[in-house]
Amino acid sequence: MGRMMANVLQDLPFTCRLLRKSPGFTITCVLTLGVGIGINVAIYSIIHAVLLSELPYPEPDRLVAISEAAGGAVWPTSYPDYMDWKAAQHSFDDIAVSRRDDFNLTGDGEPERFSGLFVTASYFRVLRVPPKLGRTFFDEEDSEAGVNPIVLSEHVWRSRFAADPAIVGRKLVFNTISYEVVGVAADALSIVRNPETARNSQGARNADLYAPFGFYANRPYMHDRDGHVGFYGIGRLKHDVSIEQAAADLKVIARNLELKYPASNTDVGIAVTSLRDSVVGKYRAMLWLLGAAVALVLLITCANVGSLLLVRTAAREREIAVRAALGASRGRLITQLLTESVVLALFGGALGCLLAFWTKDVITALSPHDLPRLQEVRLDLPVLAFGALITLGASLVFGLGPAWRLSKADLITVSKSPGGSHPHRTLSVLIIGQVAFACVLLTSASLLIQTFRALENEPLGFNPNNLLAVGLKLPGLKYGDGKEDKLVAFYQQLLEKISALPGVHAAAVDDDVPFSGYRHEENFAVTGQPEPRHGEEPSAETHCVSPDYFRTIGIPILRGRSFGPDDVLGKPLVILIDEYLAQKFFPGRDPIGQRLNQQLLPDKPRTHYTIVGIVPSVRHGEVGIAPKVPQIYWSAGQFSGLQTTLLLRTEGEPTALLPSVRAAVRSIDPKLPIFATRTMDKAVAASIATQRLSAALIGGFSILALFLAALGLYGVLAYSVTQRTREMGIRIALGSPRARIFGLIVRRAMIMVGLGIVVGVALATGCSPLIQHFVYGVGSHDPVTIIGAAILLTSIAILACWLPARRASRVDPMVALRAE
Repeated sequence: MGRMMANVLQDLPFTCRLLRKSPGFTITCVLTLGVGIGINVAIYSIIHAVLLSELPYPEPDRLVAISEAAGGAVWPTSYPDYMDWKAAQHSFDDIAVSRRDDFNLTGDGEPERFSGLFVTASYFRVLRVPPKLGRTFFDEEDSEAGVNPIVLSEHVWRSRFAADPAIVGRKLVFNTISYEVVGVAADALSIVRNPETARNSQGARNADLYAPFGFYANRPYMHDRDGHVGFYGIGRLKHDVSIEQAAADLKVIARNLELKYPASNTDVGIAVTSLRDSVVGKYRAMLWLLGAAVALVLLITCANVGSLLLVRTAAREREIAVRAALGASRGRLITQLLTESVVLALFGGALGCLLAFWTKDVITALSPHDLPRLQEVRLDLPVLAFGALITLGASLVFGLGPAWRLSKADLITVSKSPGGSHPHRTLSVLIIGQVAFACVLLTSASLLIQTFRALENEPLGFNPNNLLAVGLKLPGLKYGDGKEDKLVAFYQQLLEKISALPGVHAAAVDDDVPFSGYRHEENFAVTGQPEPRHGEEPSAETHCVSPDYFRTIGIPILRGRSFGPDDVLGKPLVILIDEYLAQKFFPGRDPIGQRLNQQLLPDKPRTHYTIVGIVPSVRHGEVGIAPKVPQIYWSAGQFSGLQTTLLLRTEGEPTALLPSVRAAVRSIDPKLPIFATRTMDKAVAASIATQRLSAALIGGFSILALFLAALGLYGVLAYSVTQRTREMGIRIALGSPRARIFGLIVRRAMIMVGLGIVVGVALATGCSPLIQHFVYGVGSHDPVTIIGAAILLTSIAILACWLPARRASRVDPMVALRAE
């Protein structure tokens, strides 16, 4: 090893001089490698931060997410079920539950809304992250009503309270309730995402603060096994227990609960997943797809540089043969030639890391706002180590073949062939490989772009243009239970003020606005039909809206009427349904005047609603991805919630009205902040941000691959023409038409490209199951896409071979023969 290093150090000055003498070759190789390595390092920095890095907790592999599961879907658990899990389980050191809520801070400067979690005291024990200041919660605070400690996140402590070291013990008013700050939690806790965090969220942070479960102590749903009101669990496995063993343990518990409480727990299971998997969620597949795409680009890069090195080695055969004749061993020759490859790769790797530093910021800016752990993306030691590894690997991939071939050079053979041996077959294989990989990327990019276009053009059922959404959370003590009249009056007064603003065409409220990231579903039954068994009830998305909602959002009334001023408390309960529900549950009948019913409270009569109108089905979830479910609309005059979204249809730029909206809200309640302000067209765009990112990046990678493949083809053909100049001169001297010479070069190029396309189509077809999950509105084997990719590759190949073919057809026989 020491001797090899000495040889490498001895070869370095010679290699640098050699590369300096061929600046065109050196710059081309370094730029090509820099781009290929750079995009790989940039994508890996995101994959490492999001997928591969351990969660910042002690023994993170023992952390799991726990929730109830029924009908193939994951649901929040009821609190009684959680308590039974906690008492009966044998697989966890501890388990905990959390529930997301909004907190309006008042009385301490400008009113501000924060996203928070109500957590059991065991939540902090499960994650084992000590507080920055103070303490967390005691177990008795899970059940003591009226005890109001609160733990701030480190982010809020620093941004809102300027990292005040005396914050512990300070009284703060949230939602008109006085809380005492007992601690400051490290920001690492905010990585864990309650599944309902996305509602009205504008970032990936999960919680700004934490409150104890004692707040819910007197709530009826705390004792209701059918009360699935947003409680999601986490747990820490015991040292000798696997996730599979824990799942089996909880399966027994779920079965026992089903036998003991058949009315609420029939067919209700318990889902256990790795906490890291639950944090990453839907983005895992997309990131690995991007990783596979940049790996293909790196292979094309290596093949491209390998082609250049093969051409270069052919010109150095005599030099290497002389060295061998003078006693240089084959190993020594390979070491010297690989040193050149490593030096090129090091320069390319350095440039690649520099490009990655800039590129990762561009990619993160294009990424979905809720991509977890995005703020942790950086070029740290593991990422740079990956960059060094692929740099070394690339140098071996593109350098070993040419070095091995050149080390076999024989002085006698080289002397008999003044032009040296020509690696035409190897160069052809490299070109075929580049075209094949480019074909795979081009086909994939085309499918993803078509998917994105299909999602963009997907009918939404409403008009998102010039539509502003503003979040509101009213405090329960002021507008909650027993104060429904006051709540309804607030919304009526607010809508009157907003509707009177200049530039506002219409205004309404909706507790579940489209594309908020939150979908609320409730079970129902059709009055007059047999009641379905427990667990088999149909469900529908439910929305509580004001009378002008459908006009504001741009939804036409297909039949019947909208809500009116008489649809208020004390009047018969009325609803509107979407056409999907009408077709599914009232086939061949007129739904207007029919009734639906719900079991709102156990041991109480079912509540009945009369259908008064039918509207089109509206996309409320992810465009093109969310399953189609029925939709039911309630009147806000009869069912109003504390959390809602104000919608404004404007004549101009919607966000210009935000100051006026804020002033209107505060004229009614000075302590009420607005939050999650967004235009609906941006909300719709955000719902397909993942598809936009994958289409844009893989589209860019495919263009780069196309360029590299064309560059490689041009280089190989140009080299071939140079080596065959004498042959071309003789052909022309013997009367061969110049057009035939031109066709000879083009034909050779088309054979390589054709073989590459055949291999590429085969690879793309084989990989179609991997990309099928990402495709919408087009088949993963779409023949038009494949043919289009082949035509584009062929067209680019014709352009790439035009100059070498033209040069070959213009060879002057006298000049060619005289040169020989």
